[in-house]
Amino acid sequence: EAILQGEPKTYIHATLVKKNISTFDACNIFCQKNNLNYKEDITYCGLKDTLGVTAQSICIKNKPNSKIKYTDFKKFFLKDLRFSNKKLIVGSHIGNNFTIKLRNVSPNEDNEKILDKFKLFVGKGIPNYYGPQRFGIRQNNYIFGKLLLKKRYDEFLFRFLTNSKNESQEIIIVRKKLKDNFGCWKKCYELIGSKVSKELSDEKRLLYDLSQGMELKKAIKNMKLSNFFVHSYSSYLFNMALSSFLKEEYKNVKLEKIGNNSRLNKLNRNIYLPILKRENVSLKDFKLCEFKVFEHPRDSLFYPKDFKYFIEPNHIILTFSLGKGEYASLVLDYLVKNSTKKLC
Repeated sequence: EAILQGEPKTYIHATLVKKNISTFDACNIFCQKNNLNYKEDITYCGLKDTLGVTAQSICIKNKPNSKIKYTDFKKFFLKDLRFSNKKLIVGSHIGNNFTIKLRNVSPNEDNEKILDKFKLFVGKGIPNYYGPQRFGIRQNNYIFGKLLLKKRYDEFLFRFLTNSKNESQEIIIVRKKLKDNFGCWKKCYELIGSKVSKELSDEKRLLYDLSQGMELKKAIKNMKLSNFFVHSYSSYLFNMALSSFLKEEYKNVKLEKIGNNSRLNKLNRNIYLPILKRENVSLKDFKLCEFKVFEHPRDSLFYPKDFKYFIEPNHIILTFSLGKGEYASLVLDYLVKNSTKKLC
């Protein structure tokens, strides 16, 4: 059983250290092993990169008679467990610190000049897009979000369960079987065996609820990811709005990430209305959406703090700090060649 610091309080804070696993999956596995409800009993300030070594604070509801027995897992562990009366939610943190190693860099006398020039570029501001992480490993979370926004639940269900991209061969095979047995929910639930259930935990939860006769919309809302999908679509719209704005003016202004109660000012209205028309969506769709997506202003540019570099044999180390919601992957995109398709 885990040893906790301090007197018992409403919540338990812990530091989640992970590598090669998403925040979603790590928290889900932790809840399963400790008999906690993934949707109700655990929150976090934000999502961290799946592949990198990351550390973040998470918040666990301190329920009566609950005991945390398991904190050490294959791809992650929890440390520094302590009691608190504060609930951590998305956005509670101040920002993030990064140490990034660029490996297999060929020695070149121009490397220092390039990095000095890049440091000047960083100081002028980097376009504040939402990075690829926001759109999931399949890079289609925004499509799922639009389907939920437009209340096309049947189409969402089929695409969510059967579409595959950038996934392992094992998961591709499972999704093919789900497609072949689509509509037979008990059979589909059984097809997600123990080998892939950790990676398809949300699919498994959804199929379980459907196999028990739960109404489709309720089963979708029962997923922890459902709100996040609509957030992803709102982020996709923001990226298009940002691209449109920066083509005209490269400066820092407040652009809005659209949500349930958005009231666009003149600047945002002029940018967004043509985009919403092309997408065949409206602010009313967001207002009537069953899934909560809160609007908020977001800077068009962001400024990495304390940017430093260290040139070593065959690699370069970068260190810098970012505010919440700012992506280190975007910093690297302007320095390192990257073929990843950007949703903007």
